[in-house]
Amino acid sequence: LKQRVLDILGTWGLGTVVVAAGLIFTYQFVQPAPPKSIVLATGQDGGAYEYYGEQFAAYLATQGIEVELLETAGSVENLELLEGAEGVDLGFVQGGLADVIPTGNVMALGSLYLEPVWFFVRAGVEISSIEGLVGKRLAVGAQGSGTRAVVQSVLSAHGINSESAVFLDTDAVELGKGFADKTIDAAFLISGPESDIVAGLLAQPGIKLQSLDRAAAYARRYSYVSRVVLPQGVLDLQSDLPSSTIETVALTAMLATNRELHPALVDLLLIAAADIFGKHSLLSDAGEFPTPRYIDLPLSEDAERYFKNGPPFLMRYLPFWAATLVDRLWICLLYTS
Repeated sequence: LKQRVLDILGTWGLGTVVVAAGLIFTYQFVQPAPPKSIVLATGQDGGAYEYYGEQFAAYLATQGIEVELLETAGSVENLELLEGAEGVDLGFVQGGLADVIPTGNVMALGSLYLEPVWFFVRAGVEISSIEGLVGKRLAVGAQGSGTRAVVQSVLSAHGINSESAVFLDTDAVELGKGFADKTIDAAFLISGPESDIVAGLLAQPGIKLQSLDRAAAYARRYSYVSRVVLPQGVLDLQSDLPSSTIETVALTAMLATNRELHPALVDLLLIAAADIFGKHSLLSDAGEFPTPRYIDLPLSEDAERYFKNGPPFLMRYLPFWAATLVDRLWICLLYTS
């Protein structure tokens, strides 16, 4: 009996050693664990991208992922950073830039929310149509911003360029000063309604928010925009902002990455996006975002799988670190079985 027990223990011991060795060997070839820190390119100080970057950072911190927020000039710079080798993992990118700034290494994880086009005009300046911008001093967005690229593209369709109007390279945070100094006649800004800059301009005397007179035409002409109506007072009932119903168009803000991002992080980021953007808002219904719609960058295959099947089973019930550990060990077992 003693010898039999020793034989059994020896057999099981040898089997355990072989399995353990197989797991260790296979583990070397399984995809590396997700990184503990990532870099997210946001936008200008006080903008919506900074605001939402902080929310992503707070959510991912609960899952053991540190997020470094990188302040940039905006979408154009974010695309350039993602396309290059600057160590940036993610970035907020405004829709409508794919044709203006072609890239080969950047993919979308999905659309996050709507960004209206805000058209501000200095009080006393009469502009009844886009054609009325000829000869005016226009703040069309800072160099490197998505606002500038998209606005210039739309204005060119009307025959308006830097020769028929004065295009000002004014940073979004300087718009209020420019209006106060009367160095700006009109300004375009593309940002979410939560932006501090938008709120400041709406509240500043001497500036009026106007409708885009051909919003419906833009929505039909450009696939990446949609028509938006802002009812009177929807932004601030007490202050009655806007003071009249505004018709404009909106693009979507996308979360973009490069092809090197770890697949497990895609699932976590979209879970975070659903938590941050999935609620009812001023411009969208509950559950509308995030979505694979309204993007003009290639959709990540991992994001496509998420939108089709939902979050991975393990990530529905386990913390991120535990889910990814179990998933990797499960793959090891499959390879060694």
